[in-house]
Amino acid sequence: MFKKSILFLSIISFSFACGDDDESPSYTKADLLGTWEMTATTDPDPEACEEEILTFTNDELQITTICDGSEITISTEYEVSGQTVTAAGGSAKILELSSSTMKVEYDGDDGKYTTTYAKQ
Repeated sequence: MFKKSILFLSIISFSFACGDDDESPSYTKADLLGTWEMTATTDPDPEACEEEILTFTNDELQITTICDGSEITISTEYEVSGQTVTAAGGSAKILELSSSTMKVEYDGDDGKYTTTYAKQ
């Protein structure tokens, strides 16, 4: 009887220890509000812009890029669902988000790329 009790307690303990701790976070527009400046990217495109700034409001996403000294700004509506931000026909998955850093992953011409932004 003692061995069965130990076995039962071991199974119960193992079940709780192996619970689903890997639940994906779910974000809202409120989590993204503010201005984010690109600090790093894995995009190998040699013509990639030197600077990229994202500004999220409740209603729109403003994307400002500086390429070869020229500044271009576009504004678009955006949606947030779970870990995915969708805007202007494209989407990115939020890999990490804190009060100071955001890291996203998106599909590029030659695979998936990641870009890191710092909150301004």
